[in-house]
Order: sequence, then C-alpha cells, then structure tokens
Amino acid sequence: MKVAEAFDDFLLYKRSMNVKPGTLTHYRQTFRVFADFLETEKVLEVGAVTKTVVRKFWVYLQEQDYALPGYIRDLKALFRFIEAEKLVDLAFNPVTAAGVPKAKDKPVKPLNPSAVDRLLEAAGRSTQAARNRCMLLLLLDTGARVQELLNVNVSDINQDNRSIQVRGKGDRDRSLYYGYKTARHLNAYLRKDRKPVGDTPRLFLNDQGNPWTYEGVSQVIKRLKKSAGLPADLPVSAHKFRHTFATQFLVSGGSALALQRLLGHSTLEMTRRYSSLADEHLAEAHAKAGPVDRLWGR
Repeated sequence: MKVAEAFDDFLLYKRSMNVKPGTLTHYRQTFRVFADFLETEKVLEVGAVTKTVVRKFWVYLQEQDYALPGYIRDLKALFRFIEAEKLVDLAFNPVTAAGVPKAKDKPVKPLNPSAVDRLLEAAGRSTQAARNRCMLLLLLDTGARVQELLNVNVSDINQDNRSIQVRGKGDRDRSLYYGYKTARHLNAYLRKDRKPVGDTPRLFLNDQGNPWTYEGVSQVIKRLKKSAGLPADLPVSAHKFRHTFATQFLVSGGSALALQRLLGHSTLEMTRRYSSLADEHLAEAHAKAGPVDRLWGR
C-alpha cells in the first residue's frame, strides 16, 4: 500500500470523527512535507518506511527549521492508525522505533529585512500580485497564523481602526492590527482583485475564486522564494513571517505581555522563545526604551 493511500484513509477516518478543520489542515501540511521528503528518498510504499527513513526525516525537519513536535505527533497518529486498521502488515512501527529527538530550546530565526524585501518584490511580479503581496504584508504586520488569515471573512475586517477579528487555537477570538501601508494594499486587493465565485465570504481566494488553502499558500511562497533568488538552504515558510513579526515587535520595544495577546498564546512561557534576541538587537531595543535617556536625558 502506498503512503499516500494510507494517508487518505487516515484523513477520511479523522473527518468521520468530526475532527476540527484546523487539525485536518495540520495533518495535510505534515503529510505534504513528509511526502516531498519521501519522494527524494524514492520511498512510496508504507512497508518501505523504516526507522532509518524516519530518522532522516527528523534530521531534514531540523535542517529546514521546522517545529518538530507537531510533525512527530501527526506521524505517530498516522502509523498508529495504519497498525490499528491493519492496512499493512508491519513488523514494527517505524515512527516509534525511530525514537523522538530531544527538544531544543533554540532561538527563533526570523527572516532578515533583505529577504523580506526580495519576497515582497517577487510577490509584486507574480500572478495574483495584489493578493500575494497583501497576504505577506498581513502575515508580517499582524503575526497571525496562516490558517487564521485564511479563515477571515471580509466582514471580520474593521477598516476604521485597521483591525481584523480572528479565531485562533482553542476557538479563542482576538483582534489583530495592521498599519497604513498594509491597509493600502488590503484596500486595493478588496476593490480590484478579489473576485469570488458566488457569495463566498472569505477574504483570500485562489486563482479560481474559491477559498485559498494552506497548501496553496505554501506553494506560492515556495515559488516566491525561487523568484526572489533566495538561497536554497534558507528556510522560508509562511510561519516564518509570524516569527519575524514577533521578533521585530520585541526589538522595537513592544512588551512580551502585549506580544502574547497578539500572537494568541495561552501562556507567557510560549512567547518566551521570541525573547532570545541577538545582542545587537537588545542594544537597539535598549536605545529606544532605556528609561534614563528617554525620560531624564539632557
């Protein structure tokens, strides 16, 4: 049995169990990355996925700066399903046998300003330029998760105070804010380039006028990276814009508590990793927020 067929059965089972759409999207994202990796390894069949293949996948994820826990969790669920349903007669579960990598509390690596500029320029040259540039700017300006923006309806936007109402993890609602430059691109996209099929309320649409998907956004960003001429070994993903927003927010003097609320983190501990900034960034932040020079300087 092919891995892709097993995943289709797994996804059907999860849909029948009324799993949340966001969780299904995460499963699809995990499988897309896993399938691309398996293709490079020339592995198509479930029986050919060995513990060595899985360990190579863990290494690949770390090299590409992906967050490991979600991928590990999803692959464990997939292979538990394969075993439980007896889709393939496995001698052992390769994910369990591979072991779990030790978690690293490493600093977040945001995109540098030059890379962002080149991606935005590439978006301006692309098909659906207004939509693509608007998406990148909103990701960079709000810190939203990609799926949160994809779930936004036009009615969720308040153009008077430049805010968007989103629903995050745990079905928690919050407001996100964007600046004047992003507002100009958003308004231009709404006026001229957003052409829905029927009465779909979603803000972001694909080339056919239907709601855009996570996979669609990922493919566009992959093409933009290539068009921008960025190094092949530079990790670029939609989530990188969230990292970049969070890091720049703190560098510019924003508080960790405010950042926690903007990112939709349930605890301040989840926001802590963004505080691991380079020394020169800390110096810049202090130059802006240091109390003596700011309040009592002469």
